[in-house]
Amino acid sequence: MMYPNRLVSVYATFGLLVLFLWVWRSAETEVIGIIGSSIELQCCYPEAESLNYNRNRILWQIKDRFSCFVAGYFPNENMEKYQCEEFKRRTLLNEPKQGSASLQLSNIRIADEFIYQCVIQKNINGQFKLIHNESISLKVAANYSKPVITGPVQLGEEMMFMCNSSHGYPEQRLYWRNEIDNSTMNITVQFTKELDGTFSVFSTLKMKVASDTKLRCTIEHKQLHQNITTTTPVEVPELLHKVDR
Repeated sequence: MMYPNRLVSVYATFGLLVLFLWVWRSAETEVIGIIGSSIELQCCYPEAESLNYNRNRILWQIKDRFSCFVAGYFPNENMEKYQCEEFKRRTLLNEPKQGSASLQLSNIRIADEFIYQCVIQKNINGQFKLIHNESISLKVAANYSKPVITGPVQLGEEMMFMCNSSHGYPEQRLYWRNEIDNSTMNITVQFTKELDGTFSVFSTLKMKVASDTKLRCTIEHKQLHQNITTTTPVEVPELLHKVDR
């Protein structure tokens, strides 16, 4: 993408300042965005003054990728034509107000997982100077479907149960429990990456069943602070009947 000299100059100025401040300010805010939904990336200028389109420049960019313009405002400049293709028609810069230059990003994708930088400059005596720099780390996630337990299948003295769930992101922990004694199980787990970048998971459990019990299959999604569980009863007479057949 080609940028006019004026914009290249501004990017160079922003880039050097952001790089310098990044060493000084290593931490960033982390937010979670759900695939297909929208999120507001907040950028709050702590000083008690309103941001103004006439005296402020606002720039949203990706850390270490200064050539990619996400969104922003420069006085008397149409910035949409410089926007990276992957962000076109998906961003909305909120109206500058008391200390806020937040950005709305819609239709979140896995490819949106970056550290975003909000840079604000102010016109001071005819020159734009940096007054605020903030970094937001966007982590992308998707809910897994409710686990489905199937089986049992007779394997000699053992019974095998299967559990599957789909279209979650990123890979998460799947585990089984025996609800009678709350014990964990020996299992196998396999993740498959789908065409849309999300994951499906398939797990098998082999066990000897000596008495009635309940099995629980759980997907633990740490980013979303969510456990999705399915429980199924296991009755010995039913199993023995299947074995006899």
